[in-house]
Amino acid sequence: MSKKISTTKNYCILFSTKNDIELIENLLFEKSAANFNDILMLNVDANSNKKQLAISDKVCKKNNIHWINKEDLISGIPMQNNIKLADDWLTNNNIDVDWILHFDTDCYPTIENFWEKLDYYLEKYSSFKETVGMFGFRVQGSKFGRGCLLQEILDQPYEGWYKADSITQLEYEKPDYFVAEVPNWCAAGINRELFRKHIDIDNNYNLNLWGDDVAYQFMAKGIYNIILPHLHVHHDINGKKQLEYQESFESHDLYSTDKEHKIFRDKWKFWWGVRNKNLRQEFNEAWEFYSGTIQEKSMSDGPKTIADIEKLD
Repeated sequence: MSKKISTTKNYCILFSTKNDIELIENLLFEKSAANFNDILMLNVDANSNKKQLAISDKVCKKNNIHWINKEDLISGIPMQNNIKLADDWLTNNNIDVDWILHFDTDCYPTIENFWEKLDYYLEKYSSFKETVGMFGFRVQGSKFGRGCLLQEILDQPYEGWYKADSITQLEYEKPDYFVAEVPNWCAAGINRELFRKHIDIDNNYNLNLWGDDVAYQFMAKGIYNIILPHLHVHHDINGKKQLEYQESFESHDLYSTDKEHKIFRDKWKFWWGVRNKNLRQEFNEAWEFYSGTIQEKSMSDGPKTIADIEKLD
């Protein structure tokens, strides 16, 4: 009889790997200020090579990581489907958690009491279960989340980020949470129930923009995405390179910026990102498409809570 799987947390961790699972031990676990030992961890592999699959088996067994698509490696290629795989696995194993936390293998907490603080916020704001689709953290010290809908967020010093600067930094640091368009999905929590009910999984997003599309789908359904600014993580791309791992788009053919940006453009009516100089015009032309949605409401003038946004006309 297999051992019953249990967890004391209201969330699990999901990793998505392709020929890089050793980063979990050699970078994420090595540098994380918070211990992952007591967290239920899952892994979905995106069809790694034979040598790496053998390494994956050892890493998962050693660290009590549940490799949930071992018999169907192709299922791990479309990123949004990984969330569904995790949700299905949790359901099939009768594990009652509300949130799936997706962590890149080169992203880790930088504060020791990270999990305790997360537990506190999820308990304090239990209504998030009904109102929040995704939550994110404070990344690299100043980046809280990203977006394209606001005019001012595209200008310096923001460059598409909900970002602290010398004037507004204290305001962004004060609240327990605030609403943003898209959490930085190098590490983000996803609401299992709302994902299951409201997200149409688009397997055209292999890597790029998968999280942006999920966030926009949530907003289009009247569901908020938020940032928890007191929870800090580091997206350690340089640490990954120092271990002689390339960035995702360099190491395999799953990442297609042009293709996935076109998919996003066709669905959401504008090209994503600050590099698009016509973004404001494209979004204004698509304004009717966003009528009545969260995207239509302003997130300007400092951090806003869900209650603040809902007061807006």
